[in-house]
Amino acid sequence: MSERQLARRILASPQLRLNSLPVLSSLLPVAPFTEFDKEWIHENMVEVKDILGYGKVGEDYDRDVEDDEKFWQHSSPDPKAHLHTFLYLAFQHEESYRAKRMRHTRVGHYRLAFLGEFVLDLAMAELLLQMYPRDTPASLRERAFAVTNKRGLERILSDAGLHQLAFPEDENFHVCLFSLPCRSVFLALIAAVYLSLGMSEVYKLLFETFAFDLDAKSAQPKVRSKHEDVDHVSADFEGRRLTWKDIAFYKPPEDALFAAPRLFRACVPPGMYRFRRNLWDVESRPKVMDILGYPLDVRDENLDMTEAREIELGLGLQLCFMHPSAYKNDHPRFCYERLEFIGSKIQDVVMAERLLMKHLDAPAIFLNRIHRGITINRICGRRLRMKRLHKFITYGEERQLEFARCHRLRNFTHSATQQALHGLGYIVYGKAEVRRLMFDVFEFEKPLPTQADFNDMLASQGRRFVNTLQPTY
Repeated sequence: MSERQLARRILASPQLRLNSLPVLSSLLPVAPFTEFDKEWIHENMVEVKDILGYGKVGEDYDRDVEDDEKFWQHSSPDPKAHLHTFLYLAFQHEESYRAKRMRHTRVGHYRLAFLGEFVLDLAMAELLLQMYPRDTPASLRERAFAVTNKRGLERILSDAGLHQLAFPEDENFHVCLFSLPCRSVFLALIAAVYLSLGMSEVYKLLFETFAFDLDAKSAQPKVRSKHEDVDHVSADFEGRRLTWKDIAFYKPPEDALFAAPRLFRACVPPGMYRFRRNLWDVESRPKVMDILGYPLDVRDENLDMTEAREIELGLGLQLCFMHPSAYKNDHPRFCYERLEFIGSKIQDVVMAERLLMKHLDAPAIFLNRIHRGITINRICGRRLRMKRLHKFITYGEERQLEFARCHRLRNFTHSATQQALHGLGYIVYGKAEVRRLMFDVFEFEKPLPTQADFNDMLASQGRRFVNTLQPTY
């Protein structure tokens, strides 16, 4: 391919025609749709939207699909206008006839599924934390896995009426039914709805179209011998259990202190006020806030709101550095586990969106390899140690002695603390704060220094070798 042909191909890509929505544009097909693609959309799109309950979404664009050439250029700034494109890509899995013939549909499908996996995890984490404010994260993970594992997805697609559209009989799939790529179709549908309609419609898709049932017998977690939770929960969770509609269509009040006030109350128990003005709050909190750049400059009409947010933020930071060995035996929710649970999910979503925008033509298998290499627990804990934040973690006496004998055991704690910080930033300030923490404070995209780099630096200074990569405690 000549340079002129390559330049023409790049300039014709739909991904470069929409600058106002960078994440959405990065998931558009890498090449314009052909007549072969448009044929499937004309034949099946109305049926797909009716099954999913989006028959009235994008009516202004339905009448222009056949005649308006601007529609096929994917240049509309309205996210709903791209619902047709994403729904089409969601059904073009690797076994489909069109994906085998055209690379741009196959790559587009698996890039959607790559993002949809992390969006689904984040949606289930936010939902379960608010529906079960007293459950441990281990129980919440079991509930989420029970309704989203791949063994039940084929039945879910079939009951919803989408199996025939994803696996038409005239294409003769010569594979076992359980090996069909049902999971990639399911995850791509999640990402398509998330990009075009938002997170609230993702919950509607899961519980109305796919009929998720968290009260089913198979979705119940194992009974664990745990200590009784005697601490209070927020008034938002008293009386009755929240439903998915209460969570999906919840709108914070105008004078809310946080970006997600109810999620904050689900992660930070009210009893944390007993730790206010303790030794950690007086000595360690100012140092931690200085390293992280807190508090952020937020303009409030009332100065009392600013002061209240800083107090709550300080309590949340203390919870992020509270190891389960310190108080969990007596107070199960006085540790960073719930913040870590939501923080690990939003960290995955932010990193996935970053990689999709950075590598526009890369297949999902390449992106997944980079994603796992950057967010691996061992690497995350090392970035926390580089900021010297590991010194502020509170441990129990027995665990402190055990970690003193073997420093490597602390790696899991350090990564969990960093993920808890991401979760706290998300529920207090929003997703933009997670991006700031990951890429500005902890510098996730910057390569970590190797031991050879330190040896060269010491040699240039005329100093003898010291293993500076090992953490100091």
